Amino acid sequence: MSTLTRTWRNLRRIGLKEYAHQMMNIGDTKAGTYVATDRYGNKYYENQDEELPLRTRWVDYKEKEFDA
Repeated sequence: MSTLTRTWRNLRRIGLKEYAHQMMNIGDTKAGTYVATDRYGNKYYENQDEELPLRTRWVDYKEKEFDA
């Protein structure tokens, strides 16, 4: 879980709609730079400056159903 300060900062940066999307899908708020999209439609982001160590990159999966 992120700190309250970090959550408010990310809410201002990404907006209410993206904030709700992130909370529903990854359970955390992140703001960063879009890096790429793979052939399956997954979007990759990174933030090297303000995220905690080992939490600088993340994926927004196109498919919300996970079959393993």
